This record gives sequence, C-alpha cells and structure tokens, in this order.
Amino acid sequence: MLLKPVSRAALCALLLLAAPAGAAQFEAGKHYAVIAEDPTEQPTVMEFFSYGCGACFQFDSTFQQLKRVLGEQAEITYVPSDFGGGFWTPAQDLYLVLDALGRREELHIDAFAYFHTGSKPLNESTVKAFLAKNGVSEEQYQKVRSSFAVHVKEKRYDQLTKRYRISSTPTVIVNGKYRVESRELRNSQEFVQLVRHLLQNP
Repeated sequence: MLLKPVSRAALCALLLLAAPAGAAQFEAGKHYAVIAEDPTEQPTVMEFFSYGCGACFQFDSTFQQLKRVLGEQAEITYVPSDFGGGFWTPAQDLYLVLDALGRREELHIDAFAYFHTGSKPLNESTVKAFLAKNGVSEEQYQKVRSSFAVHVKEKRYDQLTKRYRISSTPTVIVNGKYRVESRELRNSQEFVQLVRHLLQNP
C-alpha cells in the first residue's frame, strides 16, 4: 500500500478528530500487550492470518472495516503465517502467488469464501483448483511460486512470524510494539477504537 507522508503528530491529530465520543478505556495487560520497547518508524498495523483459519475468515470483515477507517494514514498489511503442516503452508502459498500476480486484492474475499463458505479443505490440490477457477494455470502457479521474489517474501513473512512470536491467528500487531488481545474486546467498534488508541501512543 502506498502511504501519504504523515508524521506521528499529524496522525495522532487525525485519529483524535475521528475518535467517537465515549470511546472505551483500554488497559495494557488486558486489552493489549506491550511486546517491544521501540515502535516502527511508520504507523503500521499487521494482521498475521491464514486463508485456512476459520477465525481469520470471521475476523476479516472487522479488519476490512479498520482499513476503511484508517485509509492511507497507516500501513495496513496481512502477514500469511505458516506454522507447518495442515493448511498453513498451502494457504501461505496461495497468498504469495495471488500477491505476486497482482490479484490478491481482487480475490482475497473470494479465497476466504471458497474454503469456508463451501466447506472445502485447504490443501495444495484445492489451492490449485481455486486458482484454476480464476484463470491461473498450474504451470503459472508453479512458475510464480518458485520465483526468487516470492521466495524472498516467504522468508520475510516467516521472520516476522518468529520475531513477534506469533502462535495463533488472527493476531494483530500495532506499530511493531503492541499485540491486540482480541478476546477482551466486545465488538468490532472496540477493536477499531483500540487500534486508534495504540496508534496515538507510539
């Protein structure tokens, strides 16, 4: 996502203007955890997720809402986690290939729906079937997946998953410093309020 240049002070002012009255009070150790001392240089929100994760499918509408609210005032990204085995690796492969082909935004919601609404197991075979359904041949899939650029991104995602000690999905990290504790939030509005709160307090 391309970002408009914006200082942290300017971002805080924008978020304060947009914050609804009566916003919830959030506590460290309850609604979020402090996982690092220093924040990222730019305002950043990362969701560690997987297309094979049912909870990620349910959460995606909330994360999409956050993207609409923040617009280009923060870098908002998905990180496809791979814990090995099961659906994790083919799900990451799917994300990597869609991203490399420039079709991730177009097919993101369809990918979730294909595996969860249709109750299809996510594995290498069904990933290839989904891609074929959307005009990506197995030959094209193999070529893209084995490319150097995709390999570099795969390593970066794996490094981020390890760096932030991600053990489950979905997990949201704000500014590389805070981990959102979603179980303590009552609804999507509180999630958006909490992320705003954390962006205001780098």
